[in-house]
Amino acid sequence: MPRAPFRQTTMMTGVKKSYNNSTKSRYATGHPSPLRVAATDVNMNHWAFLVTLTSRFEATLGLFWIGSHQSEPLSDEEDDTGAGTPSPNFHTNTPRPPLWTLIPMALSCALLLGRATVDPNDEEVVKTANEAAKVLSKQFTGKYHHKLARVLKASKQDLLGGTYFQMDIVVGQTLCRKDEYEFENTVGCDFHTGQSTFKKCIVTVFRGADGKHKVVVRGCILATGKEIEGI
Repeated sequence: MPRAPFRQTTMMTGVKKSYNNSTKSRYATGHPSPLRVAATDVNMNHWAFLVTLTSRFEATLGLFWIGSHQSEPLSDEEDDTGAGTPSPNFHTNTPRPPLWTLIPMALSCALLLGRATVDPNDEEVVKTANEAAKVLSKQFTGKYHHKLARVLKASKQDLLGGTYFQMDIVVGQTLCRKDEYEFENTVGCDFHTGQSTFKKCIVTVFRGADGKHKVVVRGCILATGKEIEGI
């Protein structure tokens, strides 16, 4: 069975058939042949592809940012130069995220790695816990103030001109009414009896260099009998 003619042979035959006297006359005057023009175009396309690839490499100082693979041309120009379909091992020059977006992550890592456990009865810790209790007393609905009953555990970290405290505290409802006493005057107020009037809260407190406190309440639940034992 005879083999089918190669595609290249067919194309060459088509080119030969398209020759005419006017074409031959152009060759005689120094015009390049269609085959030579096509070869030149291919070489130019390869050259443009190398230029595009080199510019990408230089723009990233030799390091490509690891981004998603692009299987489609990023632009019509790339499509024309053949650079729009990189291999699976090629990473496109995805823009780097600005450095400021990494600051929250860096702070979180610093807090987690640099936090030190401190004595719950430390004077500095108790003072900071009272600031958290003041915020909680305002947040809790009801006629009576809540005040600090106990610090269960605490840790702190000095960072950026201030100190972060992470604490588990117990606050209890007092017999002092909010419309009769300021929170600062509840030191001598007795607690309500009953376990359900005590709450365990997880708080984060930032004390700035100016001595002001910023309190973030993570959550509160009813305290257990063991947590309020001896109060």
